[in-house]
Amino acid sequence: MEKPNLFLSAVSFPSFVKKDIAALQKKYTVHIFQFHAFPKWQTPFIFLRQLFALLIRLRITDAYVSEFGGYHSFLPALIARLTGKPALIIVAGTDCVSFPSIKYGHMRRNCLGRVTRWSYRLATHITAVHKSLLFCEYTYQDRDHRHQGIQAFCPGLRTETSEIPYGYEVDFFRNVAAAKTPDSFITVAMGANDPARFQLKGIDLVVWAARRFPHYTFTVVGSDLPQQAPLPSNLQTIGVVDAERLRALYSAHEFYLQLSISEGFPNAPCEAMLCECIPIGSPVGALPDIIGDSGFILMQRNRELLATLLEQAVNCEKARLSRAARQRIIERFPLERREKELTALIERLLESSRRRKK
Repeated sequence: MEKPNLFLSAVSFPSFVKKDIAALQKKYTVHIFQFHAFPKWQTPFIFLRQLFALLIRLRITDAYVSEFGGYHSFLPALIARLTGKPALIIVAGTDCVSFPSIKYGHMRRNCLGRVTRWSYRLATHITAVHKSLLFCEYTYQDRDHRHQGIQAFCPGLRTETSEIPYGYEVDFFRNVAAAKTPDSFITVAMGANDPARFQLKGIDLVVWAARRFPHYTFTVVGSDLPQQAPLPSNLQTIGVVDAERLRALYSAHEFYLQLSISEGFPNAPCEAMLCECIPIGSPVGALPDIIGDSGFILMQRNRELLATLLEQAVNCEKARLSRAARQRIIERFPLERREKELTALIERLLESSRRRKK
C-alpha cells in the first residue's frame, strides 16, 4: 500500500525536528521544504520558492505539517484550507510568546506576528509540545505580558489544539561517569554570546551565582559568553559539542540549571536528567512538569531566591533525587510516546479529511 504524502516545512533542523521527521518517515512519504530566509531580504523569494514547491506537489500531497508557526507555515495552511486537506502546525516556543524586554517571541513582531496568527487561524490543528504554549499566566518576572501562549495573542481562535510532549532516547542518555564532581552545575545555552539570548536563557543568573558561590563549579555549554566583565574562575564555557561529549559532560555534573525567561519543552534538562543530573529550573513552559518532585523550581527571577535555592540543592538527598530525575523522564517522556501520539494525530486528521470528501 502506498504511503500517504506529507509536505513538511521548517526553518531549521535541530535535533527535535529531526526526530519528528524520522518518526513520520516510518509511515509517510515526507517532502521537506526548508524556509531559510537569511538575510531577511530574501524572504519574498523564499515564499515564491515554497509556493512553487507546494503547487508542484499539490495533487499528491495528503497533508501539510509545519514545525513551528511563522512565515513558513502560512502558505501550507492557506493551500490546505483552499483544497480541504489537513494542515498541522507543531508549536514549540518562540512562535507562541511575546517578551519585548528581551526582544524575543514572534508575537511581539508586527509582520511576523501577524502572519503567524493567520497561520494558526487557517490551520486544521495546532499541537503544542506543552499546554503552556496555548495559554498560561506568566509570573516569573514582571517586565512583559502577564498572559502568554497562542490563545493570549489570538483571541477567539477556533482551531483545534492538543498537547504532545517531546520524547527522549533513554538508552543513549545515561550516566557514564564513575563519579560526579561535588556541587557542580551545568547548563546548555546555544547562542548565549548574543545579549538577548544571554538573558533569555538565564545565563546572567548563572554568572552571578558563580561569583556568589566560588566553592561551587559552573559550566556553560554551547557558546562563548559576552565579555562584559571577566568571568569568575569557577565558571568554564565550552562550545558546541557532539552528543557523546554532551552526555559525558552531563554525567560529570550533579545539577542541571535552566533559569530561562521563556521555554517551550527544553531538551537539555531532560537529557541531563537521564544522565542523573538534579534539575533546577524556572517556572516557565514545560519545566515544572519536567522537573516535578525530582528537583527544584526558582519561582521568581530573583538573585537572593536563587542563592537560597542553590544552598538548599547542595544539601539535598542527592542520590535519591538523581535517580528520581532519570526515572521521571523514562516514565513520562519516552521517544516512543511522541512518535505514537504524533502519528495517531495525523492519521485522525487524514481520516477526517477522507470522510469529508466522500
